[in-house]
Amino acid sequence: MKFQLAANPSPVHPELGEIVVKKRGRWQRMQANLYRPSNSTVVTLTNKIRGQFRVVLRRLQTRSEEAVERGRNLFFNETWGDEALWGEQFQLHEVLNQVTPNQAVGIGAQIDLSKVPQAIVDVMLSDNFAAKTAALNNPAINPHFTQSRRCGRNQRGF
Repeated sequence: MKFQLAANPSPVHPELGEIVVKKRGRWQRMQANLYRPSNSTVVTLTNKIRGQFRVVLRRLQTRSEEAVERGRNLFFNETWGDEALWGEQFQLHEVLNQVTPNQAVGIGAQIDLSKVPQAIVDVMLSDNFAAKTAALNNPAINPHFTQSRRCGRNQRGF
């Protein structure tokens, strides 16, 4: 069942609106929440029709401490030994080098802009919409993302 509550006040970035339910005297976050800015509501799915529910605002982490940096490094650089699976068995690097950057992101690749060549970053951050569109739809640009791309696990070692 879809469950929807008004968010008052509305979340302001970097906040998220989430629905929580009271269980055993404690407020617990529902597993899936979606904030709809068009009508300032938060939506979740549940099979519970009774209980106490409310919207809470949760602030996203905006700090850059040592633990945050270690987590970021782990996210972008740890392969957990999956190089053979993604590189040798699935040939993921071959697939990603034959698609446009738009298509690569569409299938789950993530880009670390701090590792992308500065000329490409400059185009992406410019006001030239035509140049951005051309770059994002050009398969020849994708190999420049090789050291910055992440899809599931990253592609280090391919």
